[in-house]
Amino acid sequence: VAEGEKVLVRLRVRGTHTGPFGEMQATGKSIDIGVLDLFQIRDGVLIEHWALLDNLGMLKQLGAIDA
Repeated sequence: VAEGEKVLVRLRVRGTHTGPFGEMQATGKSIDIGVLDLFQIRDGVLIEHWALLDNLGMLKQLGAIDA
């Protein structure tokens, strides 16, 4: 979705936890989370970027917290 200088992108991130994440060692578990990215672009230059990731969902999928 785009309006004026701002563009909102909804995407999905899927992957496998194969390396350390903070103090959590690799679990080998798969993750599938949603992400919202908002960009502000002016004259072809990225001015600001905001991202909203489903970190709670990701931590649940990795088993770091109870589902």
